[in-house]
Amino acid sequence: MVEKILINLTDNSQKSFSVNEQEQDSLKQEHINKLEEFQDKPLKQLIKDNPSLLIFPTSLIEVDYKSNTADKNQEYDLFTKDKIEDEVIYSLSVYDNAKTVKIFTTNLMGFIGFSNVKLSITSRFAKDNYFLYYMLQKVFCVNLFDFNFDKQLDGTLDLLSFLFPYALKRALKKGLYKEYRRFQRNDSKVKGPISVARHLKENMPFKGTVAYDGRERTFDNNINQLVRHTIEYIKKSAFRSILSSDKDTRFYVLQVVEATPSFNPQSKSKILHHCLKPFKSPFFTEYSFLIKLCKSILNHEKIEYSQKDDEIYGLLFDGAWLWEEYLATILTNLEKPFVHPENKLKNGGIQLYKEGQRSAYPDFYRGNQIVGPNNPTVAQGKTDLKSSIDDNWIVDAKYKSLDTYGVSRDDKYQLIAYMHTFPSNKGTLVYPFSQDNQSGNQKEKSYSLCGFGGKLSTYGVNIVNKVNSYEVFCRSMEKAETELIAKFST
Repeated sequence: MVEKILINLTDNSQKSFSVNEQEQDSLKQEHINKLEEFQDKPLKQLIKDNPSLLIFPTSLIEVDYKSNTADKNQEYDLFTKDKIEDEVIYSLSVYDNAKTVKIFTTNLMGFIGFSNVKLSITSRFAKDNYFLYYMLQKVFCVNLFDFNFDKQLDGTLDLLSFLFPYALKRALKKGLYKEYRRFQRNDSKVKGPISVARHLKENMPFKGTVAYDGRERTFDNNINQLVRHTIEYIKKSAFRSILSSDKDTRFYVLQVVEATPSFNPQSKSKILHHCLKPFKSPFFTEYSFLIKLCKSILNHEKIEYSQKDDEIYGLLFDGAWLWEEYLATILTNLEKPFVHPENKLKNGGIQLYKEGQRSAYPDFYRGNQIVGPNNPTVAQGKTDLKSSIDDNWIVDAKYKSLDTYGVSRDDKYQLIAYMHTFPSNKGTLVYPFSQDNQSGNQKEKSYSLCGFGGKLSTYGVNIVNKVNSYEVFCRSMEKAETELIAKFST
């Protein structure tokens, strides 16, 4: 039996381990063999082969049945547009005649497990899980102060449970799921084929009722039963307060409970078996993620250090996506809010050509695009070109250490292109700024552009490491957010 091991890593970094040494940060050859099985496998393949693996943002993408281009591969077409379909979770390299192994991580954070190996990958911008959990709290509107963070929050089940209210509200906004179920009836209102054998057994001598098999659309189905089992599971856990964290969550929980009168606590295995097939519905597409999440929560005890050697489980977040969505909770709620385009849905982009043949999708922008001298806002005298350009602002979210490595050529050129096309005199790259790694205040820099002019700048959001509790960390983040709001409120 291979010893169970938890390996702690940070994203976009490398960590060395000795092999077969009786010391801290050492790995046995059996662990390395298992790690090698899943190294360098692209996410696209891992998601297809491992139903217990959830990855954001790709797990949120459902097939758009209303689109003319919709087909069974559309989820992965949209996945490709995120440019992370070929991303891997980690890579391995062996050194010193197989005495040392290095694990290289990518932009993914979270928890994964397979066989007797479990990996915890946190953000490199904070020493603890604090930064990851804080971003999740903001993006998914979860209140973590109801828990003793420093003692309780330590793994996949925590993340899965915290995501449940978000997934529940997202799915039930479309309404409760209805599907056809077969029932055995015995009454005078015959609505289906008569079951002769059952009728002879139950209604002789004749009682005025007929035994028949009915088929009806009902809320009391396997999908809602699965959600109900998840609700009851969370009610008994340390995270039960998330079910009453806000008005909408309480309302939807009550809806599910009332819609499943036949609920039986002993039927969990049976319901999970019925829900093994991939969920497909042209109207209730948002349920697909909720179903995967419910199955992962209910199966958590089984898949913790998965007993299946060829299967990987867990929950991972793309750091760049999470950072962008975190900033969106702030920048889109300013007094003069920024627009946060949805590039997957092709909503809110800026026009590249006057002919309108193509659009670009910066992370955030504010103001009105000036297409040309015939632009209505200019022609009608509502504004002039210069004042509009001065008021416009392009913001790009970068989950990178810009203070350490500088701004890459591609990032600079992309932002300048957005500024020129919009047009705008202000373009800012916003990134996480870890104070503990700095000598002096380098979090904000600006560069004046030649040609049409304008100013390209970088702004670091302070991520404080030297804290001893999650509550203190949150206060430091609130201070950093206040500074961010002041920066972009001008």
